[in-house]
Order: sequence, then structure tokens, then C-alpha cells
Amino acid sequence: MLPEKPKIDLAITRHLMVEHREAIRDAFKRAVQQALLQHKRAGNPVAASENGRIIWIAPEQIQIDRSA
Repeated sequence: MLPEKPKIDLAITRHLMVEHREAIRDAFKRAVQQALLQHKRAGNPVAASENGRIIWIAPEQIQIDRSA
């Protein structure tokens, strides 16, 4: 039998997401840039969406935002 999942208070979760939205956004941006950099260094393309279509971006065309 699996252990019971802890209950999550959605009101508290929403409050924390709003209160810390800038920090969460910045952390997400840094994580995406780090993943892009790893793909570029490894020579792997990345998938992206453009005009509703999935496209592949070649490693040499991956743009890294160093300010993130």
C-alpha cells in the first residue's frame, strides 16, 4: 500500500507564487539558459515552437542570454 500523499493548501501555494513571482521567474530563466548552454556545448539541437510549429534549432544557432 502506498503512503498517503500530503495535502496541499492551494491558497497558501497561490499566495507564495504571487509573493515570490519575480524570484521564481528569474530562477526559471536561469534554468532555461543553463539547459540551452548545455545543449550548445554538447552539440545537441533543441526543439522550439515557432508560429504553432515545432522546429529544431541547431547547436550553433542557439542564443544564450548571459544577463539571465
